[in-house]
Amino acid sequence: MAGQPAPSPNRGPAFSGTQHRLDNIAGSGWRIIGWETDPREALSANGRRPIADDVLQATYVTLTSPGRRPVHCDATQQILEDHDDVARPYFKRQPFVVLRPDHYVCANPSSTELDSTVRALMQHIWRLTETTVSA
Repeated sequence: MAGQPAPSPNRGPAFSGTQHRLDNIAGSGWRIIGWETDPREALSANGRRPIADDVLQATYVTLTSPGRRPVHCDATQQILEDHDDVARPYFKRQPFVVLRPDHYVCANPSSTELDSTVRALMQHIWRLTETTVSA
C-alpha cells in the first residue's frame, strides 16, 4: 500500500449531488483520510497539534460508502462519499490512509498507530530538512 499512487475517483458531498475528485476537494498537501471515521478523533492532542496541524498542515477527510454520510456533521469536517467505490480497497486492512503531497500513499495505519505514524513522519521530515539545510 505505502508508496503506491492513491486513486482520486469521483467523490462528493451527499447533499449537493455534485461530484468532484478527492484531489480537487482536499488539495495537494498532506491528507489524513479515515474510512467512515473522523481521523481527528484517532489523534491525541499532541499528535494533532502541533504535529498534524502545524508541521504537516494536514487536511482531514472522512470517506464513506454512498448513502452512509451522517447528517449531523461538524462544519469543519470534510465528509465525502466514495461514489465509485474505488477507494474502499485502500481501507480493507486499516481505517486510515496518510497521503503525501504528491498523491502517493505514505502509510495505512490502524486507529492505535495513527498518532505514532504522524509523529514518525514529522521526525523524518525534520531529519530531511536538517540534512538539506546543512548540505
